[in-house]
Amino acid sequence: MESITHLIKSGLLKDLHIAERSFLLNKKISESQKDFSTGTKADISKILFDLTYTEMVLSLCRLYDTPNKRYPTRCLKQLYEAIKSDNYQTDLKESKTIILQECKLIFYPDLIELLESSSTHDFNKRTVTFLDDIKDNEPVSSSMKKLKEIRDKLLAHNEDIPLDTYIPYESVSVLINYAKHVLSFFSIAYSGIRLTVNGFFYLSNSAFDWEIKYNRFLSQ
Repeated sequence: MESITHLIKSGLLKDLHIAERSFLLNKKISESQKDFSTGTKADISKILFDLTYTEMVLSLCRLYDTPNKRYPTRCLKQLYEAIKSDNYQTDLKESKTIILQECKLIFYPDLIELLESSSTHDFNKRTVTFLDDIKDNEPVSSSMKKLKEIRDKLLAHNEDIPLDTYIPYESVSVLINYAKHVLSFFSIAYSGIRLTVNGFFYLSNSAFDWEIKYNRFLSQ
């Protein structure tokens, strides 16, 4: 389905990549700050920490945005809407067996067994409903709520209210991993493009670039 391929390639993968590499560098800086408290490296690290935190929050918020009819946004929910608007009749680009083998970490064993014998309509409806429901439950739902609170109250409007501006790294990891699962499924199922290899999201390799370069900076 061209609209899904366009969504993934034109925006979702980019935002996921920005979120993950910003997250990894931000976490690395946080872990390294105990090694120095003053000097040029400390000052530059503080700047990088603030910038990557902002990028991490904003890129994740774009992924978890709500579709708007007047201003179409490239967000994960648009993927669900694309299948729903087609009345769950969207053709699969790979066999159900290949899709489920590639995405077996997402679905429960009992659900996989059911999906294997499902018609295309039922397969689409059950998988999309299952993935959509995950975001409305813990731990994704509370992580989304905290993320959007920080964006709306601090980064977007800078409201003068008491606010915990810190989102735990565990919550960020939850949101990134969920996005990976969703993109992996929609990509192989409806675009025929594999984003994972043996359960590993291979684009994550390049997400370590900023962290690696920061380590080199510290060692100079």
